[in-house]
Amino acid sequence: MLDQCTGTTIMCLAGVVGKDAGSLIATFDADGELVGIDNRSSVCMSPHQSDFVGELIKSKRFVKAFGGTKSFDIYIGTLKWAFDDDQGMERTVCVPESFYMPEAPARLLSPQHWAQEAYAMSDAGNPDAACCETFHNRAMLHWGEKPHVKTVSIDSQNVFTFGLKSGFSKFGAFCTEVAHDPARD
Repeated sequence: MLDQCTGTTIMCLAGVVGKDAGSLIATFDADGELVGIDNRSSVCMSPHQSDFVGELIKSKRFVKAFGGTKSFDIYIGTLKWAFDDDQGMERTVCVPESFYMPEAPARLLSPQHWAQEAYAMSDAGNPDAACCETFHNRAMLHWGEKPHVKTVSIDSQNVFTFGLKSGFSKFGAFCTEVAHDPARD
């Protein structure tokens, strides 16, 4: 691959083939982050403040995790995640009343919380405005009166995990940071 700005060759090595377990496509992605679907989680959550839009409000609630540990550092706000649907179209979903938890180990999509908030925001008041179907090897997210579908394969850890919108802006920022000017040698 050739860097269009400098004319230098960029060598890439794909350490992972795709973000989905069954993918045969090499993914060169610096921006995409992973989200796990967790039917046991009562709320969507993220440890990344950048996933939220609008105000984050400190909460007095706590999360009880596996093993009985409790987390009290919780803020409530609206998650905004962008990802590709099964047709390859970028879709953005917003989930109000989600938790920003700086010490959370991962992003989690609670299908029931997402569906409940989609129903609350539905213009038509459709109780089935969003849903998640779970199968032995995949989960299927449906939303927007069900024309949009995201199929998520099960991974090697027996978890449904999908990637947010991919891109190269982090890589571009890295290249800018370590820019080499041959004229200065």
